[in-house]
Amino acid sequence: MFSFSTKQKWIISWSLFGLAVLAGIGTIFYLFDFIIVAIVLLSLAGLGFFGLMILWFIFERYNKKH
Repeated sequence: MFSFSTKQKWIISWSLFGLAVLAGIGTIFYLFDFIIVAIVLLSLAGLGFFGLMILWFIFERYNKKH
């Protein structure tokens, strides 16, 4: 992440924060036995983290070319 631009760092940081909040809300729903809602929120957070990893690699490849 050292070679990322400031804009790219903000995108990664705020995306991580948003996905962590989504996972936290899903965990709270799980603790209150709203299982279906918890599964949906935690699944979205997991897919979001996977998408963020792909975005990270795209940023790295872009920065190596430029």
